[in-house]
Amino acid sequence: MIISYHNHEETPLRQALTLMVEECFDLGADIAKIVCRVQSPQDCVRLLSLYETRQNVIALGLGRLGVITRIAAPFLGAPLTYASLGPGKETAEGQPDYKTLETVMKFVRNG
Repeated sequence: MIISYHNHEETPLRQALTLMVEECFDLGADIAKIVCRVQSPQDCVRLLSLYETRQNVIALGLGRLGVITRIAAPFLGAPLTYASLGPGKETAEGQPDYKTLETVMKFVRNG
């Protein structure tokens, strides 16, 4: 079961994010998903730092800057990430289409 926390306004401070992760697991989550609006590179760093806290976390950013969190997620331990079926078919702002995501992930893996 995935239990998620979404904040469409901002990315809270790291302590608050960590508490949200723990609350998800306390409620019985197999995977905790944290999604927040990112407005700066520092917001992305806070979200990505959640992968240090425990396994089975998905931390994603909403907004144009959030795309990096979606690419980095599987490399940092997320069990999955999200992509759209194609350009213009995104279900969240900052979500890449699957072909772009696949191309970038192959480049990162293979150089």
